[in-house]
Amino acid sequence: MSLPEFVYTVLLKPWPLRQLANAILCRMIPQKIVVRGATVIPNPADPVVCGALALGAYEKDEIAFFCAHFKPGMTFVDVGANVGLYTALAIRAGAGAVLAIEPHAEAFGFLRKTVAANVPACPVFLENAAAGREPGELALYSNPDNKGDNRLYPDPMLSGCQMVKVETLDALCASRRVTSIDFLKIDVQGAEMLVLEGARSILSISPGCLIMTEFWPSGLEKCGANPQAYHQAFHSLGFEVQELRDGHLRKVSSESLIASTPGRQYRNIVARAMPSPPI
Repeated sequence: MSLPEFVYTVLLKPWPLRQLANAILCRMIPQKIVVRGATVIPNPADPVVCGALALGAYEKDEIAFFCAHFKPGMTFVDVGANVGLYTALAIRAGAGAVLAIEPHAEAFGFLRKTVAANVPACPVFLENAAAGREPGELALYSNPDNKGDNRLYPDPMLSGCQMVKVETLDALCASRRVTSIDFLKIDVQGAEMLVLEGARSILSISPGCLIMTEFWPSGLEKCGANPQAYHQAFHSLGFEVQELRDGHLRKVSSESLIASTPGRQYRNIVARAMPSPPI
């Protein structure tokens, strides 16, 4: 857990302190935030993600990894794009094409503004939908204090929900003529297994794909997935999984990841497509 996360989730856990902190953070959020040259249009009512962005304290390791490994011309797919931070970074880095997927109506509005603010030179496709196992419609539950914590399952922390369209990533890519993915980011609050199950076709034809995502056992279980099966799903798709910690990648087993990640804690993981064995 990072220092900002510890301060917000532990020291400011009492409700009156949390409400005061949220009000102060929201007042600090500017109309636009520049991250490594990319412009993000933040949600001024989001003290967690956009507040942390305003303070320069949001996902430092992940942003550094993304910027170090995203190359010009890559096709980027952003699943759970929120206000569009990584979409903006990809545009700024010279992406060949971008597909950004965000089901929450409020966040999707800011995603549109972020894309426009970066004046993309490449095709950018926006989908107001959730990526899942199969097409349909599901309830998306909202966290009033954290606009980046919307989930496809109920939880005491969440209040209110909206019905959202669900499509497989395979279908979304096909509809936008995305024939392979070079870099895939998945941040969907425990629904990652659903995304993978609906992306088997596109990942099978994406030979150098790099996936940056989270491993949150509690969230996976609440969304109906087995954490160990989720870890193993990468291997069945031909990917090697490593943990991203303190700016470095290290090999890690599913058992150690699960044992060291209780409750609200999560780990950042990177999955690399393994080279095919020689014939």
